[in-house]
Order: sequence, then C-alpha cells, then structure tokens
Amino acid sequence: MPLSIATLDINGDNKLDLTITEFEAESFSIFVNDGYGTFTAHSIHSIQTGVVFIIIGDVNADNKLYIVTASGALLSVEISLNNGNGIFANEIIYSIDSEPFTVIIGNLNDDNQHDILVGQTESIDIMFTYCD
Repeated sequence: MPLSIATLDINGDNKLDLTITEFEAESFSIFVNDGYGTFTAHSIHSIQTGVVFIIIGDVNADNKLYIVTASGALLSVEISLNNGNGIFANEIIYSIDSEPFTVIIGNLNDDNQHDILVGQTESIDIMFTYCD
C-alpha cells in the first residue's frame, strides 16, 4: 500500500517520474514516466524501516535532486544522495526527537542553500545546510 509519493525527473527527459514509499516497506521505488500516462519500474532503493514521508529536493546546491525520507519507527530522517545517473546511495541518517508527520525542503536562513524542516508530533527540527 503506497504511503507517500513524490515526483522528480530521474532521467533528465523533462517528464515527472514517481518516487513511492510503501507501508512497512524498507525501500522506495522509482517509476519512470513515458509521457503517455504509463510509469515503468526503474529501481528500488533500500532505506530505513517505518518511512512515513518522502520529499525530493536539492539539499546542497549541486543541482542534483536528493530523496529525503522520515521514519516514525526509528525517529530519524534519511537523505539518499544522488550520484547523478539516477542511482541513490550513501544515505545519511539523522536522529529526530519524536514521530515525524511532514518534511519540507527550502532556504530557511537566506544562505542560498536548501534546509530541511521536520514537523514532528512533539517538536519541529530544522537541519541547516546538510550534505555539504
């Protein structure tokens, strides 16, 4: 059962592809858009367990999209680094204080780098300019 869905252009063809996490899965899947309403499985990437949210963004200003997931089971945020050819590796995991319910990526401190904001049941964490 899909739990969270985000879009990105994984292969540079200017068509939005899908990234999906599933309930109780330890992975996210990428499906490539053919431009005619059909999405084909591209890859599956292992991640932490209990992912409740997924978001896509360039978190270190290198013009590559990264996949950020939040886990309620492990109370953590994982950043899957994009190596530039559609493969995500070298996950970075950060602990958070309580169960996450949303993640936002944006320039929160006007330094021209995107930051990560994690909304949680008991607090809000801001991760400034990670993945440098």
